[in-house]
Amino acid sequence: MSNEIASIVKAVDVLNYLKNKPYQFTANQIAEGIHINRTTVHRILKTLISVHMVSKNEESNMYRIAYKAYEIGMTYQSSLDPGKEIRNELRILGKELGINVGYAIKRNMTVVSLYEINEFTKVKFGYTEGTEYSLVRGVTGKTVMAYHEPFSEVEALINNIELVSKTPNTPMDHKTIIEDMACIRKNGYGISDGENILGFVGIAVPVFDQNNRIHGCVTSVAVKDGLADEDYQNIIEKAKKCAHNITRII
Repeated sequence: MSNEIASIVKAVDVLNYLKNKPYQFTANQIAEGIHINRTTVHRILKTLISVHMVSKNEESNMYRIAYKAYEIGMTYQSSLDPGKEIRNELRILGKELGINVGYAIKRNMTVVSLYEINEFTKVKFGYTEGTEYSLVRGVTGKTVMAYHEPFSEVEALINNIELVSKTPNTPMDHKTIIEDMACIRKNGYGISDGENILGFVGIAVPVFDQNNRIHGCVTSVAVKDGLADEDYQNIIEKAKKCAHNITRII
C-alpha cells in the first residue's frame, strides 16, 4: 500500500471513530481508539479541519464531525433512494402500529441504520441514523445478512465475530446465529426477543430491490409486555406491506 493510500485509510479511520458516541474526542482518545500514534492523528486532524470535515472546540480541545462530512453523507443518502417517500411509508407503518420503526440497508458486509421513526410512541428505542447494527444480536442485522449471496461468506464472517452478552437472551453460539438466519430465510421475516435490551421485541421484514437482491429491511420494535399472538402477526403483515411499497420506490 502506497503512503498516500495509507494516509487516506487512516483519515477514514479517524472519521469513523468520530461517528461514535459521544461524537467528540480529544486527539489522544482518537489515537488510542484507532491505534495510530498521536503525531499522525494530529496531522490528519489538521488536514480534515482544513477541508471542513472535522471541527475543533478550542476550549475543550475536542474534535467532532463538521458540516462537509454531513453534506457528503446526505448526498450518499439521497443517491440511494427517494428518502421522503421511504420516510412516509415508515411513518404510515409507525402510526398504524404505534411503535418504533426503522429502515436499515445492506452496505457490503455491514448493515446500517438509514431511517428511524419513533414519533408515535412514548418509549423511544432505536439506533441513531447512520450507525451500524450488530450482525449477531437483534433482528435487523441478521435479517438483512440472511439473504446475502453466497451465504458461505456470511457464515465465515459470523464465525469470526466475538460474541458479547448484552442480556440473558443474547445468542452466544455462532451455530445458533447461523441457524437463526436460515429460519429467517425460510419464514420471510425475523423476530428477536430482548437480545440487546430485555423487554423489547424486534420484528424485521426484508426489502428487495427491483432485481430481487437484498437491499435492507423494515424493523419494528415494541415493548414485549402486552403483545398477544395476533399482535405479532399484525406487525408482520403490515411490515411486509411497507417493505413491498419500499421495493417499488428504490
